Amino acid sequence: MSTTSGSTLAAPRHVPPTDTRDEKIESSKADMQSTCQSTTWPAGSKSAVQEFVKTVKLSPAVPKDLAGMPQELQSAYKEYIKVIEDVHTRIKDASSRASRWKLLERLASLLPKGPSRCTLVFQTCEADLLSAAKILNVSGGGALRRSLVFAERWDRQECLQKDRGV
Repeated sequence: MSTTSGSTLAAPRHVPPTDTRDEKIESSKADMQSTCQSTTWPAGSKSAVQEFVKTVKLSPAVPKDLAGMPQELQSAYKEYIKVIEDVHTRIKDASSRASRWKLLERLASLLPKGPSRCTLVFQTCEADLLSAAKILNVSGGGALRRSLVFAERWDRQECLQKDRGV
């Protein structure tokens, strides 16, 4: 403790952060799943939402300590974390627009068919997560083992992107 002009000041205490990076990411993933499941989406987007939720459930976890990893893998994890945070923001935004998209879907049913904007949001978010996970796998020299289901989703997404000409 130090004194200034006769008053006593306490030394500042270090307050540890309440959530670690890995807990925040897992919380974001859980929130995305919850938001997807609790929101009433347009009928034409429900399969895209279900596929997205499966992808989030199967996406790799973030290790508690990145410091002991090679720099390339640390960079890949940092990029993966940014993608999850970005996708989380986009899903929350999409959820707030769900009722508007249902109206647009009704209007669009009168026009030639194509994927709705809502469906495209989920397909793009799923593609972003899969791409970020793929970078992790490559950067880790294949050390990150994907489940068989995640590998199938990965391959399916690459086929869809080729079909779309992406």
